[in-house]
Amino acid sequence: MRDDPDFGDLAGLLRFDEPVPKQSPVSDARLLTILRVGKLTIGRFEELCLIRQVGAGGVMAHVHVPLAARQRVQIELGRDRAFWGTVLWVKDGTAGIGFDADVELEGLLARSGASGEDYRSAGPRLNMDCGATLRVGSRFYRVRVHDLGQSGVGVTFPGMLEEGQDVVLTLQGFQPIQGVAVWCRKGRAGIAFHRPIGLEALTRWLHDSFGTPRMERQGAGDRK
Repeated sequence: MRDDPDFGDLAGLLRFDEPVPKQSPVSDARLLTILRVGKLTIGRFEELCLIRQVGAGGVMAHVHVPLAARQRVQIELGRDRAFWGTVLWVKDGTAGIGFDADVELEGLLARSGASGEDYRSAGPRLNMDCGATLRVGSRFYRVRVHDLGQSGVGVTFPGMLEEGQDVVLTLQGFQPIQGVAVWCRKGRAGIAFHRPIGLEALTRWLHDSFGTPRMERQGAGDRK
């Protein structure tokens, strides 16, 4: 697809022609091979994707949602590291996405520790609004989920949870997930899962529960 004349004005954004070994410095301006879960935003739709390769000009990612060339998307690789870009090509569930501007790789790939209320930094979070059941000891509570990731969830909660208190979250259509409370105040609580949810299982549940966005082809000059 890269030889398609429709992509001539976009191909230069993504430098995937000369892969570099994993041990190369992250400041190398070409390509670095990684396996990291990121968040893909298409309009109001959000889903998790697997980032396979990253360069200063863009990423190559395995996606579970239909994309179209020239479509505008946002890629998030970590907390406060989200970038707008354009889909350059799509093939067999893999998409090449060029950033609007080159990024500095060392900061892009930096990992931060997750502790306390900063549990979100353990992985990307999907914003949502859906019902769930939270079991605390022998009591069950109806809660609203307002963000969800592989490693944890944020919910509304009518009472108080002690830090370190064990809980079990049950989403409709998904198996119960064991976790621990990491913070609770002002009617909300953050819960870290004992074991991360598998990417495929979480993606399948998201699509079954919320559907998938309509594939659109957008012009190269479109910007949000």
